[in-house]
Amino acid sequence: MIGHISHRIKAIIFVITYFFVIIYPELSFAQSAKLQSIVMVTDDLDSMARSYTKQGFSVQPLERDPVGLLADQVVFPNQTSLVFETPSLLRGWRWDALNALGRPFVSELRFVVANVDSVRLQVEAAGISVVLADSSDPARGFAIDSTAPLVIIFTSDTLQDSFIDHQRGYYRIDWVILGASEDVEARFRTLFDVLGFRKNRQGCCDYWRTGSSTDFTFLRFETPQAPWRGETNWLSIGKNALYFAYH
Repeated sequence: MIGHISHRIKAIIFVITYFFVIIYPELSFAQSAKLQSIVMVTDDLDSMARSYTKQGFSVQPLERDPVGLLADQVVFPNQTSLVFETPSLLRGWRWDALNALGRPFVSELRFVVANVDSVRLQVEAAGISVVLADSSDPARGFAIDSTAPLVIIFTSDTLQDSFIDHQRGYYRIDWVILGASEDVEARFRTLFDVLGFRKNRQGCCDYWRTGSSTDFTFLRFETPQAPWRGETNWLSIGKNALYFAYH
């Protein structure tokens, strides 16, 4: 009788241990924010499209407004996308960034989350300021405040539901290398912790993994480029700072 009870207790302990060591971390990881899209700004959309086509990407037209925005996109099999946009016709900060950072430059990282309101409250509770995408509808998402010229957006919008195979077998955006002022990097380290991004370390550098255990993107900070327009709080992605995974 005692032996039978002992075996039951061991079985219960095994199940509990398996859940918290194996299952629970995977469930938590699967619910973390997933990279939805990366927006790149250029004043020569045709050249941009030709350049990516030569690299083996399948570029698709996204928007054609003759008096406003023009855009193309590359959609990966995991439903994330690269979006190429022209700056607005009016001279604004995107034109300033083009002149300061070169052509093209990355203007946005967009992440999709299951419950954007809940995530926003967690982020704000950690002392990180946000800006609502739509002040009349908080459920539309939010951006992290004061990170120019790179804007980080969180939304509950659905991912792309279709894609075109790429000649060289590109499957997903694998690595995103960030540059940031010291205070912004510290703020984003807190943000990544709040969002449950899985932190690892290789050599001298920390890096984070977001998405599911089978569909993920790595983020890392490296030596930043010079601040944009002399601002003290800034975040950016420099040249050759996006890497793609293959089948």
